[in-house]
Amino acid sequence: MIDNSILKRESDTQAIYLNEAAVVKLEIELHSAGLKVQSKTTEFGNLSTTLFKGDAMQGDSDAIKFSYILSSNKKTITGDSRSAFIAFAKEFLKSKKNMFTITQGQ
Repeated sequence: MIDNSILKRESDTQAIYLNEAAVVKLEIELHSAGLKVQSKTTEFGNLSTTLFKGDAMQGDSDAIKFSYILSSNKKTITGDSRSAFIAFAKEFLKSKKNMFTITQGQ
C-alpha cells in the first residue's frame, strides 16, 4: 500500500489514489526457546485517513506475540487528509525496518 514513490508526491496538490481501501491485520505467535523481544507498542497516523499500530510482547517463556494493523479507509485522499497521509507515509517508511527486534536470549 505504501512505497517510497508516494514521497515524490509531497509537493503537488493532486489527489492520491490508492488501489483500494484496506485493512491488514496480522497476528503472529512464535515459539522458540531462547528468543526474546523487547515489549513495545508503536502507533501513528489516525483513523480518519491511515493508521498503523504494532505490538510486540514477550509471552510465556518460549513465546513472542506480534500484532500488526495497517488501515486506510479511503481510496481517494485529498485536502487535509492528503497531507496527513504523506506525513504518515514518511513515518511508516522511516520506521518499518525498526519496528521489532528479536534476539537470542542467554
